[in-house]
Amino acid sequence: MLENLFSSQIIFKLLSLMFSREGQELSTSELIELTGKKQTNIMRELEKLANWQMVTKTKKGKQNFYKLNHNYAFYDQLKALFIKYGTANKKYLVYTEEANAALLTLNYFSIAYANSMAVKLGILSQMPDLLSYYKNNYVRFYFEKDVVEKITAESLKKLLADSSFVQDIIYVKSTAKGEEALSNFKHLQAKNYKVKPEEALKLLDQFTDIISTQISLNCIAILDLFNEPYSNYLKTYLQKQLKDTDLRLNYVLEKLLAPEHLTWTQLYRREMINLVLQYKSEKINYKPALKAIYENWKWLNFNYRGPEYTLEYFEQIFNEMINKELQELESELDYIDNNDKYALKEKNKIFKELKIDQKHQDYINALSILSYLKVYRKDTAFLLVFLTHKIMEQFAGELKKENWLYLTQEEARDLIKGKLKVTKAQLVEREKECAYLGQEKILLVGHAAAKFVSENTIADEFSLAGGLKLLEGTTACLGKTGDWVYGKVKIINQPEDMSKMEYGDILVSYATVPDILPAMKKAGAIVTDQGGITSHAAIVSRELNIPCVIGTKYATKIFKDGDRVIVCPRHGHIRFQ
Repeated sequence: MLENLFSSQIIFKLLSLMFSREGQELSTSELIELTGKKQTNIMRELEKLANWQMVTKTKKGKQNFYKLNHNYAFYDQLKALFIKYGTANKKYLVYTEEANAALLTLNYFSIAYANSMAVKLGILSQMPDLLSYYKNNYVRFYFEKDVVEKITAESLKKLLADSSFVQDIIYVKSTAKGEEALSNFKHLQAKNYKVKPEEALKLLDQFTDIISTQISLNCIAILDLFNEPYSNYLKTYLQKQLKDTDLRLNYVLEKLLAPEHLTWTQLYRREMINLVLQYKSEKINYKPALKAIYENWKWLNFNYRGPEYTLEYFEQIFNEMINKELQELESELDYIDNNDKYALKEKNKIFKELKIDQKHQDYINALSILSYLKVYRKDTAFLLVFLTHKIMEQFAGELKKENWLYLTQEEARDLIKGKLKVTKAQLVEREKECAYLGQEKILLVGHAAAKFVSENTIADEFSLAGGLKLLEGTTACLGKTGDWVYGKVKIINQPEDMSKMEYGDILVSYATVPDILPAMKKAGAIVTDQGGITSHAAIVSRELNIPCVIGTKYATKIFKDGDRVIVCPRHGHIRFQ
């Protein structure tokens, strides 16, 4: 049978399509539409596949639905063939890497990059394929090189030609989805997070839709991480405008890109300051109000595995704030309450002084919005990941958290239905090493994952030939003065690294993530390998007003814990003392 299998081009196309959507049931009409073949030909070949038991057929109403049969004798061999066929000539570039990872919750992201909303709305011509590689709860994300290079060049032109779509479409739809996520949180919070299987399945579908929509819409911002095309264009333009002025490029960049909208962290911070000010003036019983703040904001910075913040954490923050001077608290509250006015005033002042034309004003404002939305969508995702944990805990049974965190989204739904097929032993192997191809929805485990990543990714070339005088990057925040910062390096990539961080240390990270925020708050300066002007490190450093140099590419490879360095935010570099 197998020797005659691919004599039919239609069968080959059908199997290729079904392996690219492994686990999905596809109707006859969907397969006709996706293959572009005639109905009679498709139905004939589908019947052959069903008779050979390569696919299963289910009738629902008037439609037949087809799904790959995992029990077929040569299923694994066919899967390997179509993985190779589907990814032929694809080469992947590393996008970012993060610790404290989990397949289940990051599977939201893999699914999201296969979402076509940005394409349908004309924001991108296509979405890049995402490859996720997991090893011992550490993940490295890769994008397809050729696609990223193509859509990045297109996106820069689009942003410069007319960036109104960023405010009118991306911002509006992204924040609407954020509000939907918050509504889900309030609904579940009122029920003490208890749900029945039917509602749990519906909620997971909603969470997938929210995250997919936000990521698809905001993929255009992610593209700046690849060689920073948006950042570099803006810096080149501003350097011309800065001639014959006393303004410095890094100062101008920081002020122009400051978001006018408040992050959820700032909203939480405002509630805390108001409570502390009320306590200082009226000596009220603050504990009920503090507990309410805890219940509403414990999910902040939850990341992909948790844990949530404890009530003790909020009590510690409250006690720290009590010891601050009244003037300092009122000044911070004023900054938060009037953030939009201050940011807009600074921007307009620079626009006028540098004679920035309307085209570039629009471009700068678009980048500022995209910078804000990167943090906003990350916070939204962490809220939904927190809720996913609450739901999964109810249906996990004897499966431990470290096991169910390595289910796929489809398998999570099977677990809730009581029809889980994957074993605990298989989940343990996935945690050790696995890879997930987003558009193909293919999971590789162990040696197969390592082999695929080795053969299909482009290695980062790095050399210190000739020694290092200084490492240059982009200044995201000048800090209070913009002066040089002296300190000891601490490499912080994951929460487990934070214990070595002391006040005044230079935090060096591949790319900062929300769950290392406590270490960021202690830093004398922040330096990252990766990140453009819309990165997490950029926006958080501005919130904290801590000097920050991003996009150095090699800081974590050059410096090690304890190295004494000088960070110059004014000129955007770091070097040994």
